[in-house]
Amino acid sequence: MSARTGVDTSLPGQPNLRVTIIAADGLYKREVFRFPDPFAVATLNGEQTNTTSVIKRTLNPYWNETFEMRATEDSILAVQV
Repeated sequence: MSARTGVDTSLPGQPNLRVTIIAADGLYKREVFRFPDPFAVATLNGEQTNTTSVIKRTLNPYWNETFEMRATEDSILAVQV
């Protein structure tokens, strides 16, 4: 895996999966006096990870960020906010 890009270079070919993280709506407010600073993390097969920017003090973040990854038929994509 390349440390610079986070892409597993053992997979053949160019990135073949485009993931766009648009937004989240109605996130849970965990603290009484403070809003969260949410971001999203997309992980493919537990190896390739991409992170959105942090949106300050909101329960309804909007990112509209696109990431390209290398996937196979058996790949599992997990997105966490």
